Amino acid sequence: MLFRSSALVLAGDVYDGAQREVSAQLRFKRGMDRLNEAGIPVFVAHGNHDPVAAKYRPASDLPSNVTVFGPGEVQVHEVELAESKSLFIAGISFEQQHETENLAKRFNGLPVTAERCIGVLHANLEGTSGHDPYSPCSEADLAAAPVAYWALGHVHQRTVRQLGPHRWWAYSGNLQGRSSKPAECEAKGALVVPITSAGVGEPEFVACDTVRFTRMDVDITEAPTIGD
Repeated sequence: MLFRSSALVLAGDVYDGAQREVSAQLRFKRGMDRLNEAGIPVFVAHGNHDPVAAKYRPASDLPSNVTVFGPGEVQVHEVELAESKSLFIAGISFEQQHETENLAKRFNGLPVTAERCIGVLHANLEGTSGHDPYSPCSEADLAAAPVAYWALGHVHQRTVRQLGPHRWWAYSGNLQGRSSKPAECEAKGALVVPITSAGVGEPEFVACDTVRFTRMDVDITEAPTIGD
């Protein structure tokens, strides 16, 4: 359940390709409109599938609750939560598809309260195999920045790791599996991240997929025909 003190962050690759097909744009806008009606702000970082520099014609303007991080310097926005508490959401977008710079290092020295800062970044974390090394970084790079929770994009396999007390980094993965490829199998969805008085609590997975791919081994030695 989303509350008025909630915020949604999207860590890149909102679209599957830089052309951003019109029906996909309109469907995304409808979702953003619903969140706008509920008073929920949205923060979007673009990655290698939808870099900021990609030339396309927007099908429609997004509502006022949506903030899109630009390339260059890390941008920080403050969100008011319940009980007069603030949350800082910091992010940066890819300017080009083949981003080779370690953008995580640009988060160092942010003028924020570390316990209440969410970092939004599309990146390939060290040790993650099978993905193009866009914006490569290490866990040490994440730990060095004043960020309590790293919302990472690029890898479709959900991964959640603790950086330290009340600190985490996570790939939420994609909302819907796309094929029987191992990284696309099993439950897909989003992570709900609780903000506590001490910092960030453990992320909770919420399934959002409507079609689920699973790989299974089936013994057919006793079925000699197609009918069997």
